[in-house]
Amino acid sequence: MNEYMNTYLPANRFEQPSLTPLIKFKASEGLGAPSEVVRGSDNILTWTAPANGRKYSIYLLPAGGENNMRNYTTATYLIGTAFGNSMNVAAHSDKFATHRFAVRTLDRMGNESTPAVEKVTAVEYTFADGISLSNTSQGISLELTKPSQVEVYTVGGLLIRNGTYNGFVEFPLDRGCYIVKINNAIYKIVH
Repeated sequence: MNEYMNTYLPANRFEQPSLTPLIKFKASEGLGAPSEVVRGSDNILTWTAPANGRKYSIYLLPAGGENNMRNYTTATYLIGTAFGNSMNVAAHSDKFATHRFAVRTLDRMGNESTPAVEKVTAVEYTFADGISLSNTSQGISLELTKPSQVEVYTVGGLLIRNGTYNGFVEFPLDRGCYIVKINNAIYKIVH
C-alpha cells in the first residue's frame, strides 16, 4: 500500500482542479459579481472585475447549463482559478462550439459570487458557397446568395425551422445548441 501511494500520488496529483473548501463559520466578504465575460479571437477570456474582486473561479459549462446553480457545486466544470481579470482558454478550444464560460468571484473563505456568463456577440461564419451564418444575441441570421433549403434542429433532433429561403433571414432561438442544415451542408452552432 505504501509503495502504491508513494508512486501514485506524485504521478497523479493536481490532475483536475478542485473547488476551494468553504469555511462556513466565517462571514462572507460581500462579493460583487464580475461582468462582461468575453472570449477574444486570441482565446483570452476577459471579464470586468468588481471592486472587491481578487480571485476568480472559471467554469466551462455545456450551453444552456450555465444558469443551473447545481453545475457550480462540484468541480466537474471548473477549469481553474485566476488572479486578475483574464485567463488563456486555448486548451479548451475543442469545446468552444458547445460550451460557455462562466466566471465567479472567489473570496478567501471559499464563497463564490453569482456567475457572469460569457457574452455571445454576433459571430459571423462565411463559407465557400457564399453562405454567411451569424450567431446574434437573439438567435441566428443567414445571408443566402441563392434559394436554399434550411432546416434548424435542436441537438435532440427536434426540427424547429424548415423551409426554402433566399437573402437575409433571421431565426429567433432560445439559448442552447442547434444543428443548422443548409442544402446538404450541416453546421453546429451554440446560441
